[in-house]
Order: sequence, then structure tokens, then C-alpha cells
Amino acid sequence: MTEIKKRGRPRKIVDVPERSDGELTMPEKIKEVIIEKEIVKTVPEPRLEGWELYKALKDKGFFQGGMGQWMEDPNGTERVYVPHVSEVYGYFIGDPEKWEQLKDHMIRAYLELQ
Repeated sequence: MTEIKKRGRPRKIVDVPERSDGELTMPEKIKEVIIEKEIVKTVPEPRLEGWELYKALKDKGFFQGGMGQWMEDPNGTERVYVPHVSEVYGYFIGDPEKWEQLKDHMIRAYLELQ
């Protein structure tokens, strides 16, 4: 008859002599050091695409209507405006500070796409 071995259980330490102060001594003087470290994970924000992108644009107050198109949500209960690129460009061209920010984003997009 074959004996079934149990796996994953630690072996018991037997016959460990006590020190004079009453604490146990480990055989072979093994010491375990536990270092607690805080792990910080940076989770990137999800990249909005399709319906979610244009819905977020609407929620931020971007005007709805113009030369662009309309898109319905997957359930067909709501629609959002998909602006023409010139409408987005026109929003930034009037404000020099916003234009500088847009320019930096466009440069990053260019580098990502190349």
C-alpha cells in the first residue's frame, strides 16, 4: 500500500532547546527578517474612446451642434455631438494659454503615433 504524502504543510520543529531566559532557540541559528515596504502603484487613467470620449466632452460643457455629427449611445437612449476638428481647434485658438497646452498635447500625440 502506498502512503499518500500531504503537501504544502510545514514540518514541525521538535526538540528545540530553551535558552536560560526562557525563549526558544532555533536550530542552526536561522533568523528571518521581515521588511515591510509600502508599494505604490500608479494606475493610468483609462483612455476614453468612442461614446465615452464624446460623452465626457458633453459633460464638460462643450457645445452640442454644428458642422460635426451625432452619435447615439449603445442603448440608443442618449446622443452626443461629435465635433468637427475645426470646432475643437477654434476653441483653443482664441486663448494663447490653452493654445500652448494644446500644442504640447499635439506634439506628444505626434511622437506616440510615429
